Amino acid sequence: MSRVRIFFSEPVRGFDASDIRINGIPPTSVEGYANGPWQLDFKEVTKGTVNISWSDKHFITDKAPQPNRFLGNDWSYIIEAAYRPGSVVINEFLVSKQDGLSDEDGETSDWIELKNIDQNTVDLTGWSLTDDKRKPGKWVFPSVSIAAEGYMVVFASGKNRRASKEQLHTNFKLNSEGEFLGLFSPELPRSSIDKISPRYPEQLNGYSYGLLKTGKRVYFSEPTPGNQNKTGGIKSLLGEPFFSKKNGFFNIPFSVSIASPELSSMIRYTTDCSKPTETHGKVYQGPIKISQTTVLRAVVFADDAMPSRVVTKTYVYEDSEAITSLPLLSLVTGHNNLWGDTGIMERKPPNTTKRGIMWERPVSVELLIPGKTKRGFQIDCGLRIQGGDYIRHNYIPHSKAPTGKYSFRLYFRGSYGADRLKYPFFPGLPVEEFEHIVLRAGMNDPINPFIVDELIRRLNTDMGQASSQGT
Repeated sequence: MSRVRIFFSEPVRGFDASDIRINGIPPTSVEGYANGPWQLDFKEVTKGTVNISWSDKHFITDKAPQPNRFLGNDWSYIIEAAYRPGSVVINEFLVSKQDGLSDEDGETSDWIELKNIDQNTVDLTGWSLTDDKRKPGKWVFPSVSIAAEGYMVVFASGKNRRASKEQLHTNFKLNSEGEFLGLFSPELPRSSIDKISPRYPEQLNGYSYGLLKTGKRVYFSEPTPGNQNKTGGIKSLLGEPFFSKKNGFFNIPFSVSIASPELSSMIRYTTDCSKPTETHGKVYQGPIKISQTTVLRAVVFADDAMPSRVVTKTYVYEDSEAITSLPLLSLVTGHNNLWGDTGIMERKPPNTTKRGIMWERPVSVELLIPGKTKRGFQIDCGLRIQGGDYIRHNYIPHSKAPTGKYSFRLYFRGSYGADRLKYPFFPGLPVEEFEHIVLRAGMNDPINPFIVDELIRRLNTDMGQASSQGT
């Protein structure tokens, strides 16, 4: 070992060779800038311990107008030429907010399962997991070990929890559209122990992705976190069905054809907002006639393959001029997600008062814009009720304002599809990506809130004052 790279949490100045010691001796050279990397070269050490310590008289500061002196801890490396990290694999993982494991907060999260295929216990201290191959040490294990032929489950929640006797959480989440995933050993530079590169394939809710005994990675319809993977598995994910007609506004009858990218497949579709399954929905056999406002949802199925993602299209037919002249937001989800024992809008039992991710339901969102000058969007995301207890307790379905309409909150997560909504809601502003948005119904202020509120927002903005933005 003859070189170390250092990164600071912010840009620094005044750092030179006299400020640091390698086994009590200053390095032969220090080169770097800002917050790093700073490269330290020193006489090679071939075995034993390398202690890195800061001089008590160093002159390293930040670049604040009144500089703050750097306060850092010492650290060390152990050089073991015969070090063997052990055989651990990424055995299975799941990307799903609806079907994930519940953590200590009662929230469901993505998870990654490791398996020790050695005959001896493996110490994972200093090992790392990452979803970025450029940052192999993105999340580092605390002092934990995995028994011989044992399993360890780590939540990929982004909560970054590393207490060795508690549930472990990475500082990143998994993307359902696919990304790099790697396990690295603790030595520097880190070595890849197991990885899925350049990226794992697209993931669907309810299915995990993991290893067969042959070493091949497949989908599993029955996830088994902390246990041996099932046999068999599903090899591939079917492509989405193709619709011959885009969503939008229409004033004459038309037909929609649906095609599959797979030859030996079956398409099922619904018009009642429910999600088609292998046993639910009509089998597609020819063009579908549209002569009234219709929500069309379709999924492709085939033997030995994962069903495709559901594709949703809203066709607004011969509605009033007032509606068809304005942008329209179509929220589509199954009846059971809104009503009944598990519905978020059900009043008996009073589910409207429930909060948190356990009361978030999948929804398709389409923004339809009249004309052809501006595009809309379609995205799958999570739906929750928005608002305080007064509003939640006083909702009356199908009544007039102010009690007849809820506000909603939309959550964009990788487990539904895209982990951000990318859309220019506010022309002239640089913000075009959103983790969640609020659909305000004006329930407790129903007297022209959208005109009054937006007028005040724009007046504040025009006067150069800080203001929220509306559409």
